[in-house]
Amino acid sequence: ELEAEIVRLEQKSKASATITAEAGIELLRVAEEYLKLNPANGAVTSLVAKCKNIVTPPVLSNSIGMKMKLLPAGTFTMGQRGVGGATPHQVTLSKPFYLGVYEVTNAQWRQVMRSVPSSWEDDDRPVENVSWTDAQEFCEKLSALVEERAAGRVYRLPTEAEWEYACRAGTATAWSFGDEESLLGDFAWFNGNAEETTQPVGQKNPNPF
Repeated sequence: ELEAEIVRLEQKSKASATITAEAGIELLRVAEEYLKLNPANGAVTSLVAKCKNIVTPPVLSNSIGMKMKLLPAGTFTMGQRGVGGATPHQVTLSKPFYLGVYEVTNAQWRQVMRSVPSSWEDDDRPVENVSWTDAQEFCEKLSALVEERAAGRVYRLPTEAEWEYACRAGTATAWSFGDEESLLGDFAWFNGNAEETTQPVGQKNPNPF
């Protein structure tokens, strides 16, 4: 069954003359799964290597300037012992998914919702003072824009598992950059460095995703 899926995905890629990012990620996932059962299969080993060389998940920009990154499918340990009463457990996300590279900015929120509720309204700062219901409405209205409908894009909030998976970015340390708390200011705004205000998005170092 896995071998047939590899053939199907390969044919789909050849039909378009190239391996697209999404097809390539899916092909890589299936091929790696097949290799676990058939480690001596040279053809599939070559296919995995090819995918890893070719496939770079793209960052796309939508009609209101949001950058979205395609994250690969994968398995990770969700939860941290002693934090929030959660018991660490394995979670598998079976399909790649897009996630916003940055927080939604005031400028982007205003384009969709016509006004912003933020205490700090500069265009490049993240929108704040929004509820879960507000965020849901934003996703629905963004999905309904003519340009987004034409591109076939439908927006939703990430699940809790998707969010933690994206934050951990393939790491198993306390933070995606390691266990050293002194480095936190290089990667995040928090009560120790934000000066009690929001800050423009995109100023800190990214995680591996």
